[in-house]
Amino acid sequence: MRDDDLGPKFGEVRSQYHSRMVPVYAVERYDTSFRLATREQGRLWIYDALSNPKAEQGSNLLDIGGKVSSISVTHWENPGRVLGIMDDTEEVGTLVRGLMEAPLKPIGPDYYGTKNHYVVVFRLGDGTAAARNYRTDTGRLAIGSISSSMTPPTGIVTPEALRNAIDEALEGYLKKQEALREATIVEEQRKNRT
Repeated sequence: MRDDDLGPKFGEVRSQYHSRMVPVYAVERYDTSFRLATREQGRLWIYDALSNPKAEQGSNLLDIGGKVSSISVTHWENPGRVLGIMDDTEEVGTLVRGLMEAPLKPIGPDYYGTKNHYVVVFRLGDGTAAARNYRTDTGRLAIGSISSSMTPPTGIVTPEALRNAIDEALEGYLKKQEALREATIVEEQRKNRT
């Protein structure tokens, strides 16, 4: 993101690095209910909303319709390791359109930190990304943590097509994990026999 991606000044917030107030800007091509930016310490910082009490569907939480170039899936404990990717332009467009119309449901304190927990990263055409936590057992996308928001957090109920695409993207990783578990069990059994 560059300075010319900034829109008009939206407001001011207290700097996370200093006790002074810094300006917050709209970001061109994004709704301010989704994304804002600041300039601190010589660089631009993007902030995506944790929640929106007025949100009714996916597009109210994620202003990414028509902007996604690829979707990747990572493990929540190691978000730098890509486990699967969807990069077919037509498929990505279809999946994102469905997500924009998807309903929202509240998420509880048990949402975070399970073995079914991944991160879905939407790579955007402007070089930025929007990442959301994803649970394969509930099929919900959410951001942040329960304690980090004043508004009760909600998750986007992912459409079946996106859930299936995520499952397919994870298939190779999950097969490797299962093979590793089986090999560990066999090795433990071998050690116990000797």
